[in-house]
Amino acid sequence: MDIAALIIAILFTWRFLLSLAISIAFAVLLAQFLGPVASFSAVCIGVGFGGIWQGRCLSGMRLLDSAQSQPVSKPITLLGFAFIGAIWGGLAGELFGSTLIGALVLLATTALAGAWLTLRLKRHTDLLKLAFVAISLIAEVFCIYLYGLYHV
Repeated sequence: MDIAALIIAILFTWRFLLSLAISIAFAVLLAQFLGPVASFSAVCIGVGFGGIWQGRCLSGMRLLDSAQSQPVSKPITLLGFAFIGAIWGGLAGELFGSTLIGALVLLATTALAGAWLTLRLKRHTDLLKLAFVAISLIAEVFCIYLYGLYHV
């Protein structure tokens, strides 16, 4: 009976499992050239994509259909941006060889996104929101930096 339940679970979650397997295979190949942060980032991106793909298919939506956005609370937004900052800031820090440069890349990306919204799309963004995004992006990068200083 356990094998039947396992087969049914695999049939229902094959999209997630496929993206997980592909991202792990890519991470193993990436680990030959870059460090573990790049491999971890590849797996996290693959798991995120697989979760989105699986969730959209279970709710009856296609992958590229637009969905109505729901308001999200500030603490959840902070945690989400901190996780994204850990992945991309860690990856940039691994590529450039410095955690500080990884944090600066995140700050520059936030500034470019704000400039793009204001100048190109003509949507004026609140500077407090941009500051919130920038601080929450670099918060986890500095936590990783401090952890690295403590465990060296």
